Amino acid sequence: MNQPEMIALIRAGVRGTVWADLGAGEGHFTQALRTILGPAATIYAVDRDARALDAQTTASVTLCTDFTQPLPLPPLDGILIANALHFVRDQVSVLRDLRRYLSDDGRLILVEYDVHVPRAYLPYPITTERFMEITLAAGYHHPTVISTRRSPFTGVVMYGGMAGC
Repeated sequence: MNQPEMIALIRAGVRGTVWADLGAGEGHFTQALRTILGPAATIYAVDRDARALDAQTTASVTLCTDFTQPLPLPPLDGILIANALHFVRDQVSVLRDLRRYLSDDGRLILVEYDVHVPRAYLPYPITTERFMEITLAAGYHHPTVISTRRSPFTGVVMYGGMAGC
């Protein structure tokens, strides 16, 4: 997926100036956030892989830690989790815990594959229907799919979902 496609998946939900990219890896979606938010924004990139974080070039701050654990973050305008929550078994608990970092009008953006069957690289899939269920169960409001993209190679749909506090 190229940068314009990543930007298109999240653009409709991004606003504010302080964001965290959880499960950021080498920073592909961090770069998409930076493009949307601009150079003055603060972006925290969080990942367990120190080598991946070393490749980050656009984050304001990198944190080498597991996003399912308590994080040293300020109040955030938004949290982006792109292709990472499907590795977490108890998704509702993690999403509920992450709400504490969001400001009163903060937003959660999730980018996931809309597939039903687990795969090696997708052990706990989050379909669009499941996105609605888990965000509501975790106390978020008005979950909605803000964008979709079909892979030209596999036909699998990837979506951007947004929910508010």
